[in-house]
Amino acid sequence: MMAVVIHHQPERAFPLTDLTCSFRHEHVKPDFTEYTDEMSQALLDKVDKLAELGKDGGGLDNNLLLHMDNFHVGTDHLELSFAEFADQEKVKLFTQGKKGRTHIDPLFTYFNVLSSIIFMTTSDGYSVWGFRGGGKDAHLSGRYLPLAGFCTITHNPKEKADFIARKSSILEASLGDIAYIDRHARGELYEEGGLEHLSAEDSLGGGDFLGFTGHTIDSPLSCIVLHYNVDATREEVDHAWGVEKNDENTHLIYLRNSEMMSFAAQQHSGVVNPFRDVRVDGPKLSVDGKEREWYHIENGLAAVILYVSTHMGLEQGNQAAQAIRDSGHVVANVHKYTT
Repeated sequence: MMAVVIHHQPERAFPLTDLTCSFRHEHVKPDFTEYTDEMSQALLDKVDKLAELGKDGGGLDNNLLLHMDNFHVGTDHLELSFAEFADQEKVKLFTQGKKGRTHIDPLFTYFNVLSSIIFMTTSDGYSVWGFRGGGKDAHLSGRYLPLAGFCTITHNPKEKADFIARKSSILEASLGDIAYIDRHARGELYEEGGLEHLSAEDSLGGGDFLGFTGHTIDSPLSCIVLHYNVDATREEVDHAWGVEKNDENTHLIYLRNSEMMSFAAQQHSGVVNPFRDVRVDGPKLSVDGKEREWYHIENGLAAVILYVSTHMGLEQGNQAAQAIRDSGHVVANVHKYTT
């Protein structure tokens, strides 16, 4: 059982470029002072040590991420600042230790890192999803999700130090333009979806905004949900992805709109990637004849509701939400952003 949380659901999808945004150079940090027990301090020290090691040393890739301060529904304006990945990791671990799986209220209400979930539809009408690998001990491994990723600002320690010291005026100025979110989304699709290996340039159309998902126990953050069309068939996408498989996904799958609801409820049966012999039968997954169980990610299910509502109609979206409830999950549309 999981909590599936939506924080903003627009009446319809509309171009991402119709959003505006602003950025303030404010380093948002969670306050852990009320957690003074020995176990909590040990957890904080562990994450700090991993952050010191850095990615190259086998620790955390502690770069800066966009932080979502607010969203003004009336004007479709997004307010942003920044936070560190290590602090997001601490918030996740504390949330998992102190909240139940169906709790929908954030443990740290003011700390709200921004990530993204991006639906990409092929020219022959399939939505592209990835299967998260990384082994049984990796975070959220063994689960399907549309292509996704943190909205990262910096990519190495020097970039991070320069940005914090306000030596990156061009980068900082770019964060106040919604085009930065568009470039981020395209980068995720090119990397995770293999589009960098497509022969045709400019294969992606314009992005559409579908809404925001909310905090959950495994993902205590907000996700901006987007949609892009790609001028390539599912076979072309799968071939391009296979040229240089990324670390994020062990394979891709392809779903028609008519299959989205049953897949969200783990009731779908059939071949989901004919090029790599991948099929699902309810919660069972078969890849090259080897069977295992598969799962969803909470904010991925929330994104499905937004996708179905904006592409197939509100009634169908409500049916998708009910199908997810019937499969054992809690669905909450919180309407966090109202003005």
